[in-house]
Amino acid sequence: MTRPVNIYAISRIRDEASFNIVQKHQSQKENRIQYHEIESLRILADNLFNKGVSLIDMDGFFYGYQIPQIGKEFDLLKFAEKSCINIE
Repeated sequence: MTRPVNIYAISRIRDEASFNIVQKHQSQKENRIQYHEIESLRILADNLFNKGVSLIDMDGFFYGYQIPQIGKEFDLLKFAEKSCINIE
C-alpha cells in the first residue's frame, strides 16, 4: 500500500537513484521516476511554498497512487476531510 509523503520533503531529493529508492519504499512497488518528473515536483513544491502554502499542508500526498480495480494512476493525490486534490 502506498504511504503518503510530504511533497516538499521528497522534492528535495535531487538524485534520480536516491529518489527512486525512497519512492519504492513509500509505494511498495517498483516505479522508475525520471529526472524531469523529479524536477517538475521540485518546481511545484517551491512555487506552493513561495505562495504561502505551509510545509504541513504539503503532507499527506500520495505520489503515483494507483487504484488496482481500474488501473488508473494518479500523479499526486491528497484526501482531506471535505476535499480531494488531484494534480496531474
